[in-house]
Amino acid sequence: MYVYVDLHNRTRATFEKLLRVDARDYPEITIREVLLNSLVHRDYSYMTSTLIRIYDDRMEFVSVGGQVASISLEDVMLGHSVFRNPKLVNVFCRLKLI
Repeated sequence: MYVYVDLHNRTRATFEKLLRVDARDYPEITIREVLLNSLVHRDYSYMTSTLIRIYDDRMEFVSVGGQVASISLEDVMLGHSVFRNPKLVNVFCRLKLI
């Protein structure tokens, strides 16, 4: 998935005096976060793929699952989290991906 998204993450050049400065449309750390979240937080009981849509002005990532039943929207807005897939989160943490 990362290679596909990275191919569509354009690099733009600007010039500051004599120096060329390259910048991506989307920071790599943001792409990484979205991709890892789409894997860790999805509901694997649904037999569908994570959907990535790429447009000229944006990227959209759709990962099935919705809000975890044991946490309220207010808690989410306060920064609280509940893991839908705690074992997967544990593996990703041990691999130092999250």
